[in-house]
Amino acid sequence: MTAAEATAQFFSAITANDIDAAIAMTAPMKDVPEEAIRNKYQKWVEFTKKTRQPQIIAHLQLNQTAIVVLREFGEGKENRIDLDPAYLIMCDDKWFVTFEFTEFDQPYHGFDEATLVSFYKLQEWFKSQKPLLQDLLRDSP
Repeated sequence: MTAAEATAQFFSAITANDIDAAIAMTAPMKDVPEEAIRNKYQKWVEFTKKTRQPQIIAHLQLNQTAIVVLREFGEGKENRIDLDPAYLIMCDDKWFVTFEFTEFDQPYHGFDEATLVSFYKLQEWFKSQKPLLQDLLRDSP
């Protein structure tokens, strides 16, 4: 399974209100109560009821890390192209999303220095590609 497929599977779980499945697809964390994770994901469930799942635009893998570029939809986003990253890590040949999609450098993840370096490189790639992707999507029929 690719990182993009794992991200799609995660959002399918959120859309289906399957919080247990979403938690199972989340990168391991230290000292974060499961209740906090459940509350956060329940808010995403409620949000997706009003909008729709993000669209996967692109993805890039670097070592055991990956970034998936998401186009988000929702109120106030009809006339703009809102792109955000989702960061994933591979553990035991399986992709896991980071708890806060757009963040990877929180201490509760406990990622080692090499992993963080890979994530920072992916972050720089996203920053450089975001305006190009927005222009491309804006110009498409």
